[in-house]
Amino acid sequence: MPSLASHTTSQNSDIETEETSKINPCQPFPEETRKRKVFVSQFLKANFAPLPRSNRPYIDTGALEHMAIKCLHVDFNTGRLSNGVAQFVDPIPPSKIGEWLAVTKPWLGRDGFFHDQEDDGDDEDNPLENLGPASPQWEAASLYRLMNFYLVHDGQWNLGILQTQTLWRKYPIPRGRTLCQLSHTQSPRNWRVWTIFRRFQYYEDIISETGESPLDPDKPHVMAFLADGALIRENVLSTSELTCITYLVADGALKYKHHRFIPATLISASLRTVRIVQGVLDCQKGTLEIRKSQPVTFSDSRVIPVELASQGYKRQLCMDFSPTVVDLMTQGHAEVKGIEWKLMDVRDMVGVADKSVGVAFDKGTLDAMIHGSPWNPPETVKENTSGYLNEVCLAMNITKSFFLANPQDSSSTEDGRVFLYVTFRRPHFMKLLFNPGGVWDMNIQVLNDSGSFDYSDICFTRKGHGIPNASGKWHCPTLE
Repeated sequence: MPSLASHTTSQNSDIETEETSKINPCQPFPEETRKRKVFVSQFLKANFAPLPRSNRPYIDTGALEHMAIKCLHVDFNTGRLSNGVAQFVDPIPPSKIGEWLAVTKPWLGRDGFFHDQEDDGDDEDNPLENLGPASPQWEAASLYRLMNFYLVHDGQWNLGILQTQTLWRKYPIPRGRTLCQLSHTQSPRNWRVWTIFRRFQYYEDIISETGESPLDPDKPHVMAFLADGALIRENVLSTSELTCITYLVADGALKYKHHRFIPATLISASLRTVRIVQGVLDCQKGTLEIRKSQPVTFSDSRVIPVELASQGYKRQLCMDFSPTVVDLMTQGHAEVKGIEWKLMDVRDMVGVADKSVGVAFDKGTLDAMIHGSPWNPPETVKENTSGYLNEVCLAMNITKSFFLANPQDSSSTEDGRVFLYVTFRRPHFMKLLFNPGGVWDMNIQVLNDSGSFDYSDICFTRKGHGIPNASGKWHCPTLE
């Protein structure tokens, strides 16, 4: 988890909003205001205007040199730069954040993490479930929700460490603002800014869209979360990253006219890979400096099909919603024999023969279909999950219909055929959703008993089949 920023270099400043100008004792002279507006206009014309029109997902080195943008390295874990480089942002130590989280314990309220009645972003027209399951942006948006769960509130309105320990708050993006428009309807690329954080002068649990809580005039730093459709590449910036940074620093330059340096921090994510991208605008020299961290991937380095191949599973069909994932896996594991990576809608497994599967394994696909209240899932969730599980049943020769299965009719089931589902959702909710007729024997084991979310392994077999071995664990046959 990257460090939160605590403060920036202080200078007298003014914020260009009606609300805060009433309480700010340092009003700029009209000439200073005019000069700053001219500077920002020129900066946007030279550096920002070409970006939204570009269809290229990445910015090459030559383009950065042409824009006189210098790139430096910032450490992901500490948020600090190498010695001798002006910091501008003073990160809160990770150890301190760990102490705060030990008090709030957001993982204890994890049921609320799956309750989607709250708006997850600043634009209700683009909810999480419409992004496309397993796409790079969808996965990144899920990371945003997890970050929000830990930092803002845990889904049950227990305050997170932002509210209890800092003056950082979510800053709404008003309707029609340029950044909001670009990241949804007007951009040829697939990306979205999910939220913006700014520092305020005093504690306020809720900040209204009218900006009634005043910004801190001495802290021009802004943070934002970007869910990007372009995969993160270690040595290059994405066009979306640079678009967001240039907009945020320009917007800050107008709000904080007495500040020479305007810093912005972007938490940039694609799939399950995250990095920190900072921008510092020097309003005196007119230069923009970029600091980016190494990418960090929040997933197990092991690839499950490759692990299964090493255990003797010689014929595997791996399917995914995302063409990006399928292409990456096909290219990255071409040397492993017996694995086919295929783009497929699991609710309609065209080409997968009935009775052809002995062991089915799911880690993430079912989770991608689930949203809304876990107590009363929306009809779309029930339709998608039942469609998927019906296809699994046909492929495994378990029954013709998952929800209409007759528990007493076991003639169509072969011993040893199992469906394994790994999830960090609460198992009792999954029972309600996946086993409404009680047609399955469900064996549940906790895979990770730690201080954070526990993973559960749910093993589905037809009633009267699939008995645990002597060790109490489920034995999966090797597929020849």
